[in-house]
Amino acid sequence: MILNTTTDLLRKQTVIERIDFEINRDVNQKKVFDGYTKEWWDDYKAIRDSHRKRVIPIFVETDDRDFM
Repeated sequence: MILNTTTDLLRKQTVIERIDFEINRDVNQKKVFDGYTKEWWDDYKAIRDSHRKRVIPIFVETDDRDFM
């Protein structure tokens, strides 16, 4: 489909709102995940004393192969 008129295009404000929505969604999901991993780590360390001394890196690999 070829867009011939400006009525076929998205409004700039609509695009900006969608981008803001997706950024906020990603930030909120990261907060939820960070909270979950902290809770998991605290539970893991509470299992036994030797777990408190273990050095285990916690990281996430995204679909884009970025490490966080």
